[in-house]
Amino acid sequence: MSPPVRVDGDTLRTWTITDEGTERVQLSIRSAGRPVEAKVELWQSPSFIPVTFTYCFDSGSDSPLHTIIETPGLRKTIAVYNTECGHCPFEASVAHTGLGAAYEAVAHHQPELVQGGKTTSYTFGPEVESVQVLLKTDGRNMKALIEVLQGPGLGGPENEQTIEVDVTSGLEHPFYVVIQTPAGPGLANTLRIINLNPVELPFYAYILPYTVVLSSSSGDTEIVMGHEGSWAV
Repeated sequence: MSPPVRVDGDTLRTWTITDEGTERVQLSIRSAGRPVEAKVELWQSPSFIPVTFTYCFDSGSDSPLHTIIETPGLRKTIAVYNTECGHCPFEASVAHTGLGAAYEAVAHHQPELVQGGKTTSYTFGPEVESVQVLLKTDGRNMKALIEVLQGPGLGGPENEQTIEVDVTSGLEHPFYVVIQTPAGPGLANTLRIINLNPVELPFYAYILPYTVVLSSSSGDTEIVMGHEGSWAV
């Protein structure tokens, strides 16, 4: 990863990508335990912004954001704006990791078709420490809201993190993110995917565990990365 850059409250930072061969980059955002409110955009020209998403959470150290942004075409810029006006800086880094397209990694899984206006919920146990989410369309616009509700109340304001996505083409710019889902022993987690578009604009959702901590009968633990498993819908 590239060195992290401090983004103070009410401040904009940009990363310009001059290499036309860079098809995607990884963006990571984290804080020192403070709340995070960020708006991220992909600029392909002064007037064309094909990707916009916002990220909000109470603690950017418990739940750092790791997302892949597709960057096909000519010169482009990743813009990260700290929309928190208080004293809540965070660190952001943008790097060309050389990764393949996220869709190639999950294509053999059956996606959930999320019709416009529909809410799809998934529940999972505390052994799932992070979740990978891929949202895509057949080329049409995509507007989605991702919510993670944690803890016994499943929705108390102190436990909720949200990502709101708006892309011009969910085929050219599918949205992929790894969401941290820390939870104490015995606590439940719920992930909600909401299609904010009208019914004629569905999208496909691939929701899979990413990091899973498995415990054996002897008390030993094993951390499994990129775990593939089923979900309760």
